[in-house]
Formats: sequence, C-alpha cells, structure tokens
Amino acid sequence: MKIKSIYIKQFGCLKEYREEFTDGFNIINKQNEYGKTTIAEFIFAMLYGMRKNARNIRENTRKRYLPWGEKSMDGEITVSHNGKCYIITRKFGARKGDDTVSVIDEITGERITSYETDQPMFEITGVGADAFLKALYINHFYIDMAQGSDEIMDRLINLTQTGEEDTSYNRATEILDKAIKELGGRTGKIKQLNDKLDLLYVKINNVQKDHNMAQELKKTVQELKGQQKELTDASDEKENKFLSSKLIMIYCLLVVCAVVFAFIHPALILLPVVFAGAVLFGVSRQKDDNTNIERLMSMTEQIARYEEKIKMLQSADLGNTKGEIDYITAEIEKYNVKLKDLMYAKQCLDDAFSQLQQGFGTELNNNVSEILSVITDNKYDGVKVSGQYEMMAHNTNDGWQSAEYLSDGAFDQIYFSLKMALVKMLFPHMPLILDDAFVRYDKTRLKRALEYLTNTDNQIILFSCNEVGQ
Repeated sequence: MKIKSIYIKQFGCLKEYREEFTDGFNIINKQNEYGKTTIAEFIFAMLYGMRKNARNIRENTRKRYLPWGEKSMDGEITVSHNGKCYIITRKFGARKGDDTVSVIDEITGERITSYETDQPMFEITGVGADAFLKALYINHFYIDMAQGSDEIMDRLINLTQTGEEDTSYNRATEILDKAIKELGGRTGKIKQLNDKLDLLYVKINNVQKDHNMAQELKKTVQELKGQQKELTDASDEKENKFLSSKLIMIYCLLVVCAVVFAFIHPALILLPVVFAGAVLFGVSRQKDDNTNIERLMSMTEQIARYEEKIKMLQSADLGNTKGEIDYITAEIEKYNVKLKDLMYAKQCLDDAFSQLQQGFGTELNNNVSEILSVITDNKYDGVKVSGQYEMMAHNTNDGWQSAEYLSDGAFDQIYFSLKMALVKMLFPHMPLILDDAFVRYDKTRLKRALEYLTNTDNQIILFSCNEVGQ
C-alpha cells in the first residue's frame, strides 16, 4: 500500500496544503513549527480517524488540530493498494458525531460505501490503527507497545499458524481472566455465595439461641405459676379460717347481747369494746388480703410478659433456610468446578502461547538483533524480546541488560530496531511514517539507520527539521 498524495484544506496550522509522494523514500525537511507533525497526524487521521479523546490537549488530536475560530477540519488523501487507487475525503467536527467520510475509486469514481468507516485503512488493507501506531508511525516519543489492542501479537502468532485471523492470545487471556475474576475474585460469585451461606448459618444459630431462651423462660413461667398456686391456696385457707372465727364471734356477740338485754344494766358499755375488736380484726384481715392480691397481680403480669416473649422467640421460623443452604452449597461446588476448569484452560493457553512464542520469538529476536547490529556497528550483538515487548540487549562489554538502562539514543535505536523487525515480518508493503524519529541519533548511527531504510521495500515518508539527506 502506498500514499500517493494529500490535500489539506484546513487542519491545524495548515490550509490549502498539497503534497505528492513517490513510492520510495520521501523526505520533508522543514524548520520547527512548519507543520511536519501536523502533516503526519493528518495522514493518520485520514486513514484511521481521530485518536481517542484525552484530557491532555497535546494527546487530544481533535482539540489540538481544530483551527482557531473554525468548526471543522477537512482534507483528502489518495492511496493505492493491490493495483487500485482510492480517494478518501474526510471532514472532522468538534465532536465525533459531526465527522463525515467518503471513499471513491479513483478510476471509476464509484463510491465504495463498505470502506466508509472510521478506519478506511483497515477496510482496505486489514491493518488496524494499533499496529499502524506501534510499527508504522515512528517518532522520538516512546509508545508503550504492550498497551491497547494486541493486533501485532495476533499477527506474530499467525506467522506460526495457518493464517487464522481470529487468533488472539491477549484477547483470549483477557476473557479468561475476566471469567476467573467473576467467579473467584474478591467480589466474585463464589465469594458472594459464601457470604450468603455465612448469613444463613448465623440465622440458624440465632434462631437456635431464641428457642433455647424460650425453653428457659418456660421453666421460669412454670415456677411462677407454682408459686402463684401456693399463694392462692394459702389465701383460700386463711379465708376459711376467717369465716369460721367470724361465726364464733357473731355467736359470742349474740350471747353477750342476750345477757345485756336480759339484765338491762350499765354493762351495755361493753358493746363498743366488742364491736371495736371486731373492726380491728377485720382491718387486719383486709391488709393481709391486699398484700396477697398485689403479689398475685405482680406474678400474673410477669407470667404474661414471659409468655409473650416466649411466643415471640418461638415465632422465629427457619422456613426454607436449610433448603437455601443446600442450594447455595451446590452452586458453590458447581462454580468451584468451573473455576478450576477456567484456571486449567488459562494454564493450557499460557503453555500454548509459550510454544508459539518459541516459533515467532526466535525470528523476531534475530531480526531485531540484526537491525540493531547494523545501526550500532556491531556494538550490540543480541536482543531478547518478551511477550510484553520488554527488551534485553547484549554487548561484549556489559553482557545482557534491560533496554531501560541504555542511554536515550540507544533506547530509541533498540525500539527502532524492534519496529523495523515487525515491519519486515508483518508489514513489508505498508507505508512507514517517521516524524523526527532520529533527533537523538549521532551522525554515524543516523547514516546507518537511513541506509537501512533505503534498502527496504516500504514507502518511507520522513519528516525532519535537520538536513538528513538520503
């Protein structure tokens, strides 16, 4: 695939800008603030749309490149692929919903609606934005190769397969990890069910405690009722004795009255004494009765309170709690089996990926090592690339060391070598855009890097503020 030309109607600081490109090496030498990065970002936007919005304006291309005072930015790019040419015309508004895209056949003028998506380049070539940014668009800023989608890893794996396009180790791993987390994570289904199970067991324990308390209260009620009966019986006995003594008193009183009336004598003064004794006796008896009544009433109230509490404690019903426990226990066992199967599948996937990595890893390491050796004049004679694109470099003086410990220039060069190796293995006929990618190279290594680029089959579009030559 080649980029034939661009026309920027308005985009960033550029208006009515045109540029033609050859199939080989294209160099655009311009001073700072001319708009070199703007051209590079325009090409990416025309092929893949605006990058995802970010709060940082420098990373938000829609905000960064919308011309001051304008509501839109637009332009046109012409590309060729597999013998056909396409004209892509796009307009970008302040929001994604305002964007438009048109793709037509340059020869017939026919509109190709199936390509009119946010990523026409992907529809035309099958190369997505992630791969383009990580391998085909190079600048002096480091980009995390492991972030985003895993298109490059998919393609590397496919090198050892039959060309199955749906292969995706990272995507499969992500799906499995998500499923494992949903089941066995800190807030996963198994944890949630175990929490419910704990609550049910607490409920059973509390109900059992209530029933035990009810039994103790029943015993207390029985004791109170026994005491109540004894007090009632004692009161009845006293009442009977009181009635008997009362009859005797009345009888005696009648005798006295008879004698008195018989003799009609001043001895009648004894009558008040008799009546006073009877009254005192009755008052004393009334006090005893009142005391017993109060005690009986207190016992009755206490018994009523206890019986009400017993009723309340016994009303706590387990219902279908045991059935729920059996169901949840079975669900936990089922999920544990599933979790075990998922973890086994993850392990098998990791083992399979390790075997696949042996296939493409050796070729990738060899290619990166070869390119880095060319650029550094054999100072580094070996490179190891991990599954997360972390790299170790080897030289005769220091042995193996992480790329993170290299100088800024060497760091740029080892990642340039990685990207060139990926281009060689995966994208041998795609355009390669370099935006001030060599600002931290010395003259010797810059010359070697440019010589390497001129010997590739890729179309090269190099933006630079220095006179780099060819």
